[in-house]
Parts: sequence; C-alpha cells; structure tokens
Amino acid sequence: MSDEENRTLIRRFMDLYNEWDPNTLDEIVAEDFVDHNPGLGQDGHGAQTTKTAFALMISAFSGRTLTHDHILSDGDMVAGQWTLRARHTGEILGVPATGKEVSIRWVSIWRIVDGRLHDRWGLLDRLGLLQQLGVVTSW
Repeated sequence: MSDEENRTLIRRFMDLYNEWDPNTLDEIVAEDFVDHNPGLGQDGHGAQTTKTAFALMISAFSGRTLTHDHILSDGDMVAGQWTLRARHTGEILGVPATGKEVSIRWVSIWRIVDGRLHDRWGLLDRLGLLQQLGVVTSW
C-alpha cells in the first residue's frame, strides 16, 4: 500500500471514536494483531483486544470528537498524534463518571501488513486524563 493509503487506513480506524462501527474494525484489524503497549486491562493480543479498548472508551466517554493532529507514514509504518474531546459519563480507570469535559491526547505507531493493522506501539496521556477528572493534582 502507498503511504497515503496507509494514512487513510489509520484515519479510518481512529475515526471509529467519532462513529463506532464494529464491522469496520473487523475489516481493518488483523486477527493476530499485537498491541505492544496494551492498557485498560487488555493482554494486547488478537483483534479482540482492540474491540475491548474501544468498548471501554465508548462506555466511559460520550459526545466524543476525535481530531487527527499529525499523521506520518513511511512504508508499512504509520505514526500519529490524536486528541479526543468528550464528556466523562462512565467508569474508566476505576474512576466513576464525573460529567467533566476532558481532552485526551495520545501518540501511536502502527505497522500495516497486507492492508490491515498488525502492530501498535503507543502512549495515552493517562496522567493528564486523571488530572482532568480530579483524581490526581498537578505537580
């Protein structure tokens, strides 16, 4: 796939935060997908780990709007930075719903194999999220 096709695939995946469609996820995530930095109680192996992550985020945050801040591609590797703005309306990271508006930022690097997402390395700003929810204070 070309660099532009790879960036389009990542945009399509990340846009699932705006409009959830599990069928799209099934189309673009490889069955043997590996998340090298899993979170939210996932083990990081298989397409189901991605479904679990989406389910947790979708159940915890309503009115989601995701923006693509930066997307770079080089061959089968794509890197990007995203910002998700939403209202905290369900439990996440052990924190019950606060009703607060949050802005969550993260960076991911993806490897694409045969037109599907195969690997992900990434970091979500959990500390920033917990600060916005009032669980921890700034230092």
